[in-house]
Amino acid sequence: MRFVCQESSMGLFVTLQSNFQHVLQYENLELQLKARSTIPHQELSAAAQHKLKELEEADPECKLGIEECLVLELLRWFKQDFFSWVDCLPCSRCGGPTKHDQGLSPTAEELRWEAQRVENHYCQSCRLPTRFPRLVVVGGGTSWT
Repeated sequence: MRFVCQESSMGLFVTLQSNFQHVLQYENLELQLKARSTIPHQELSAAAQHKLKELEEADPECKLGIEECLVLELLRWFKQDFFSWVDCLPCSRCGGPTKHDQGLSPTAEELRWEAQRVENHYCQSCRLPTRFPRLVVVGGGTSWT
């Protein structure tokens, strides 16, 4: 029984260590600057101020502040404006529709960015193949691709 506990503890330790290493990539200042450069700060700040004013007019005892409204605007922007769902890619050469073919093995670079699956999309017009890495995030039993 003691061996099973040690094995389980070691597995937990390895998982924690791996997750810790994963989180450290977000400390990279160059990546942080790159991410910040894509965010429309002024637009989101203005929208947050407008939203806060609306909330305060609707409820003078509103407990939300500008920071909370800014987070909500950032979330809205990310989900509606920045991010887009992709089933099949448009062809990068001719813009035509592509069709998903067989899966491919991830390259070292794709694995570096934690793409566990890579789809091969080929253009139905010009037959250009396009790699499409998909990030699979697992947390709490849920996975997103």
